[in-house]
Amino acid sequence: MRVFALLTCALVLAAAAHLRAWGQVPPSALLVLHDAGRQIALLDARDGAVLAARPLPVRLSGPPQVSPDPPRLYWGTPEGHIVQLTLPDLDITAQVPARVGSGTPRLALSGDGRWLLAAGAQDAQVQIFDATLQPARRIAITSPDGREQSRAAQVLTLAGSRSWLLALDTLRELWEISYDPAAAPIFDGLVHDYRMGEALPRSGFLSVRRTPLPAPLPDVLVPDGTRLVVGSQRCQPPAPCTLRLLHLDTRSQISAVALDGTPHPGASAAWKQDGRLWLALAGLRSAAAPVQVPQMRPGTGGPLPANARRIIPSAAPAALWLQRADGVWLKLDTRTLQAQAELDARPQTQLLVLQGAPVLVTPGVQGLVCLHDASTLQERMRLPFTDLEGAWALHP
Repeated sequence: MRVFALLTCALVLAAAAHLRAWGQVPPSALLVLHDAGRQIALLDARDGAVLAARPLPVRLSGPPQVSPDPPRLYWGTPEGHIVQLTLPDLDITAQVPARVGSGTPRLALSGDGRWLLAAGAQDAQVQIFDATLQPARRIAITSPDGREQSRAAQVLTLAGSRSWLLALDTLRELWEISYDPAAAPIFDGLVHDYRMGEALPRSGFLSVRRTPLPAPLPDVLVPDGTRLVVGSQRCQPPAPCTLRLLHLDTRSQISAVALDGTPHPGASAAWKQDGRLWLALAGLRSAAAPVQVPQMRPGTGGPLPANARRIIPSAAPAALWLQRADGVWLKLDTRTLQAQAELDARPQTQLLVLQGAPVLVTPGVQGLVCLHDASTLQERMRLPFTDLEGAWALHP
């Protein structure tokens, strides 16, 4: 441990001039959390240089939230706290209770970096903070009559709508919370009530807008730039699983389809091509072509491999990265869906796309971060870490 600490200090000192020259996070940077969540490092993905590294007085867990201006990190802890760190030096500037119960909170930072939402990992609570981690609003996740409650299964930031979306574990609702001070008022009840003067409006700012559902949708995907939600209810194979498409503006369902397998929208990909929106679903038992949204009509292209674990879109160049059931990652052309290349990996290996280059991350006691060339996909660098928790791209 002493040798490792000395080596880390030497690397940081060697990179100090490198870091001062930028005065900011480089365009191709990785955050690496290791030593069982008690050590953090900022790496330049171009050459693997350690730009900053810090031992931590607390254990961090889960993915970080990154604020662009000023550059800061917000990270949860298993004890139910939130830690704020500066970039690029990784200094801890604040630590507060998340106020949403025990366990690592689910965090979502607003698109403008001014608000942070924390949802309980086990408790039916939401706490909203400002950028300095001062509490702004606390909300219990309950049904309108208060008789039912639920934890948040997913929390997403919808930057274009200036809101958060909460997929709930057991409530038959989707929640949208606006962080726009000019948000339109919310009318509870039927959408047309306000025209008849039958409902009293509530302020839309930091308030809950409910979308009623026929069943809970704990697993969702919101395609970028849309107000559409693709959601899957809990499935019990071999029975078919229902996939639902909803519109947040009308708070209503557009369509529902029964699918074979366990579709996982949160691990799926949506992308635009020739003015059309396409959706490739992970978790289907049989090979299937992507579907066109909102028609939910299968395309005419070739099928994707069955039982895909995860599908990630890459904007430049236009491609899909798909992880097969055996762990291998395939790079697919979005037009033909033909495999252009494959990267061998274990099933638990994660993939990041950083400036068009794939980065494979294998957590574990003898964890690895493998960087690949963007054009040839050949491995350029293999960085070992002890008790690797994960790695995240700061400028994907």
